[in-house]
Amino acid sequence: MKGWLTIKLLLGLIIFTIFSLFAQKEANNWYFGGQLAPGGFPLAPGAGMTFSTTPPTALTDGAQITFEGVATISDTAGNLLFYTDGRIVYNAMHDTMPNGDSLQGSFSSTQSGVAMKYPGRDSLYFVFTVDAQAGLTQPGFPASGGHGGLSYSIVDMRLDGGLGDVVDSTKNTSLITPTTEKLTSVRHCNGIDFWLITHGWEDDSFYVFLITENGIEDTLYQKIGMVHEDHDSASGGEGVGTIGYLKASPDGSKLALAIYDSIHNSVEMFDFDNQTGNISNNKLLDAGNWSYGVSFSADNSKLYVTRYGIPNGLFLTPIDELIQYDVTSDDINTIIATKTIVNVPNTNFGSTPVAALQNGPNGKIYVNHASTFLGAINNPSLLGTWCDYEKDAVNLLGKPSGVGLPNFVESFFIPDPDFIQTAENMPSKSSIMTTQECLGDTIYFLGLDNTNDSVTYRWNFGDPGSGMSNADTVEITKHLYSDTGNFTITFIVEGPCVSDTVVKDIYIQPALEFSIGNDTTICDYDSIQLSSSFSGDKYLWSNGDTNAIITVQDSGEYILQITYQSCMASDSMNLNLQSINLFIGNDTAICVYDSMVIEANHTFSSYNWSTGDTTPSIYTQFGNYTLSVKDSLNCFADDSIFISSINHNFDIGLDTFICNIDSITLDAGSIGDSYLWSDGSMARQIIASDSGNYIVTVSLMGCDFYDSIRISLIDCELIVTPNTIFTPNNDGLNDVFLPIFEGNGSLDYFKIFDRWGNLVFESNDRNVGWNGEQSGIPKDIGVYLYELEATSQNGEKINKHGNLILAR
Repeated sequence: MKGWLTIKLLLGLIIFTIFSLFAQKEANNWYFGGQLAPGGFPLAPGAGMTFSTTPPTALTDGAQITFEGVATISDTAGNLLFYTDGRIVYNAMHDTMPNGDSLQGSFSSTQSGVAMKYPGRDSLYFVFTVDAQAGLTQPGFPASGGHGGLSYSIVDMRLDGGLGDVVDSTKNTSLITPTTEKLTSVRHCNGIDFWLITHGWEDDSFYVFLITENGIEDTLYQKIGMVHEDHDSASGGEGVGTIGYLKASPDGSKLALAIYDSIHNSVEMFDFDNQTGNISNNKLLDAGNWSYGVSFSADNSKLYVTRYGIPNGLFLTPIDELIQYDVTSDDINTIIATKTIVNVPNTNFGSTPVAALQNGPNGKIYVNHASTFLGAINNPSLLGTWCDYEKDAVNLLGKPSGVGLPNFVESFFIPDPDFIQTAENMPSKSSIMTTQECLGDTIYFLGLDNTNDSVTYRWNFGDPGSGMSNADTVEITKHLYSDTGNFTITFIVEGPCVSDTVVKDIYIQPALEFSIGNDTTICDYDSIQLSSSFSGDKYLWSNGDTNAIITVQDSGEYILQITYQSCMASDSMNLNLQSINLFIGNDTAICVYDSMVIEANHTFSSYNWSTGDTTPSIYTQFGNYTLSVKDSLNCFADDSIFISSINHNFDIGLDTFICNIDSITLDAGSIGDSYLWSDGSMARQIIASDSGNYIVTVSLMGCDFYDSIRISLIDCELIVTPNTIFTPNNDGLNDVFLPIFEGNGSLDYFKIFDRWGNLVFESNDRNVGWNGEQSGIPKDIGVYLYELEATSQNGEKINKHGNLILAR
């Protein structure tokens, strides 16, 4: 049976210009934390960590000293460019950049800064900063800039020998004031531009800035959600309500923020359109008061929130909760129902509660808990405690972490694309996969732009010989090439967020053809080797074997799939087993005088009996018989039968005479199943008193066996015929002298005298005779006299006398 593998999947020509740009290394180096005295006076530099190693390892060469917000940026190869706490910009040598001091951020601002590349400018970077607590002066934590708003400066990496310099004319350019301590950034859907997002102070306003090659091009002002203000004067003084993180999801579809508030559930989530910058659909979560850090998982399915509070006269006990929400639903009640605390809260005084959260390049979310270790959520996309929170995952080698972590463009953390080659599980993003296919394969093409539905697609498969099938205008399509050879595929996608052309060459090689043979039948005790007529690179049989040749002996369909270069084909054959069901009968028994016919139960090509016969059947008696047969395929089988005989040897006696007044018992034995005498009796024994032939039939196991006896009657009287000479010498011959009776007469007396007339023996027992002794003493040889009297059965008296001679 012949079959071809006719469908081929090509996950190719995927638009990779948008999200592939994010799977780079701008976030590979982190610097954060430090030790400060009351009033913000620096004591010791903070911690660092690099993702250029696996697992990430600590960096101990950082120069900054900060409590909360920081930002770092590296080039696409993972080399550190600079970092900042919002006040000072440090270069890769950990020195303050020229013009890099006195920025308008703050060591105590939640997200004091964020850095991003200037779109379309290879060497320029934006540094955006926000001040602490809206620029309001707080006891022990003075604001650095005092204006309480959002500012930017530009770093030119061409200056200072390639270490960078803050461009003086751009330093601390004010954008909006006052603002909260919230600042996040995400890519525009076009994959080139950025959105910068912050929130106003004492109002419900978001400020959304579009950053393009022309600089800060548009500013969107949107009123939505809660008013950000001091809800509780006891919560730490003026401007405490500005505290808390704002984060975008890596794909730019959601926003989440926390308000550090003592009396409200103050975590909000919104939808974000990264094409238009529009914010909508606000949802208030039930995280609780003192919410601080927020972060979405890299796959955008989970939102993590920290509740962070340290006893300082304002809190009765420490607060230490790491909360997870599943945000795949759009229904707020469904989202709230998934709330799970994934850490083990520590409410002891002196404990280190969870604070900032930040995605890492390796897909984990890192957790700052104000110590010399960082925690990690190892599997952020998994539900509940399956996310695997590890409190002390990264050893910072004694460096203090503060409570903040570096702020990045969240789109840096979109996972690398998966190259999946199954039609049932097509990827959301991929690249051109195939360069070589086989003639006769239907090749599927998938072109994903990952932007929106308002795009157009144009395919040209480079195959003019296929006529109108050479072009298509859908996202997912297929093509059957008309010939072998090289072809150039062109895919064009155009839309508001993408405009790109991808070109790929493909080689169509001759189709792979082979055979493993026709369907066949073998004897059920045989095996057969299966192999192909083609030498391939890989072999896969339907039974899992990967050898070129296999030996099989079970019935069924066998399929071989061969891979040669990039071509794959298959062939199959059905194997049937021929089974001979030979039966000449069960072992049995027959009567010893019978015979029987044994024969094969089917028709075969040849027969060979142990008797030498070659016919389908034979006549047999008892014994062991074997038949061997062959069929049309020359398959053979044999069967045997043992035939035993049923025999019964019994004897009811020899022909005999009885007196006409006597009878005799005839016995046919005890092992018969049934009996039948010639007189009609069915008993085992009968009494015969008449002359004639007596015949008995004994049935045993279905066989009949016979015996007979002839009985003759004679007239019987008392007859005395003693020997006249007897020799009582104990030789067993004539040792006793006694009368001989025939019939049932009785002895009245029997006497013996010596020749002088003396009585030497006397008896009236017909069975007792004289032994030649008197009183135990042997008598002399010589002549003696006897006399007797007997009575016959009919009462007649009989008298006898005579001489006898005793000899020794």
